[in-house]
Amino acid sequence: MAVTAAPGMAGTDSLALLQRAIRLFLLLLVCGDLVYMALHIGHLTTPALSGRHFSLEVDGGLAEFYQYTKELWLALCLAIAFHGRRHPVLLAWSGFFGFLLLDDALRLHERMGIWLGRRFGLPAVAGLRPDDFGELLVAAVVAGSLLAVLALAWWRDRESTWRLSRRLLILTVALGVCGVIVDTLHVIAYFRAPAISDLLAFIEDGGELLIVSLLATHALDLAIRSGEPLELRRLLLGGPQPVSAEAA
Repeated sequence: MAVTAAPGMAGTDSLALLQRAIRLFLLLLVCGDLVYMALHIGHLTTPALSGRHFSLEVDGGLAEFYQYTKELWLALCLAIAFHGRRHPVLLAWSGFFGFLLLDDALRLHERMGIWLGRRFGLPAVAGLRPDDFGELLVAAVVAGSLLAVLALAWWRDRESTWRLSRRLLILTVALGVCGVIVDTLHVIAYFRAPAISDLLAFIEDGGELLIVSLLATHALDLAIRSGEPLELRRLLLGGPQPVSAEAA
């Protein structure tokens, strides 16, 4: 259940404590991200870390299981936020990130991409294989479905939908840039420019780790506080946030 600060100085102190706890949660998540990113660099450069499970790119590796955990927390925090705030857009976001967790764990978009590539005879162009184009189609369908749900929620309740969704949407777009655009460039570079392939893979997977940490922290903020969600700048850098007594 979301926490509402009491009036007066005690309420202000409680709000400040909650904000510090949320930023500490983010710091701990990012420290974990940096550890796995360092292990990946060690995997590429040090024989002592030659095991594939140290790589960010390997399905079922250490970093991927860490990412699964954060995605689970993200979906659960948004479900708790929906229970406290009673706004259906939060339930839609929870379902979306729950789907992303299943997609990552079961490799759904890869399997669908292979099926679409074979079923419709998709071309191989500029280093992209038919299954890569199939994966892009799957990503387009998922993104379009999310935007359709957000558009419906915005049409029914514009102010609350925008207030609760804008930061989630910004971070999800950033996640899509890493997971779709940078991933596509990585595939092309793997065949056409191997010298930058490892760098692009690091940007893709490391970026996804950091962005999901931000998403999970923002979802925690939505779940435990009833007022205006923390701005991303204040979430990262700290500083006072105007107190909003109104629950979303």
